[in-house]
Amino acid sequence: MAPRPTQADLRQDAKLNLAEILKQFVGATAFPRVNPEVSSVNLVATRVFRNRPNRFAAIVINTGIPSIWWSLDPTNTPGTGLLLQPNGGTLILDWREDFEMTGWEQFLVADVAPAPILSIELVSE
Repeated sequence: MAPRPTQADLRQDAKLNLAEILKQFVGATAFPRVNPEVSSVNLVATRVFRNRPNRFAAIVINTGIPSIWWSLDPTNTPGTGLLLQPNGGTLILDWREDFEMTGWEQFLVADVAPAPILSIELVSE
């Protein structure tokens, strides 16, 4: 297996596109996909992402008026977990910072009414 390229090596080769850099850095390519399973969050915990070990990153945006909370706990309730503020509250998980947690199941819950969300994941091919 070839040694992993350094950041300096990657900067020097301007011919590489982002997919090729990712392929050299981690040995895989990836593609973004809008989550087809969930577009709104209910008053009980809603699974936003399934367990997917090949997920490099995940983005969740609260596009609604109610507050929502993110958690790894399927029994998540309003007021617990990480708060995503109304009208744009965002959570970004990245494998380089959040490690394996990025690929685990994730849950959201709204506080006063169902809330629309946008969720995108970056998964390896």
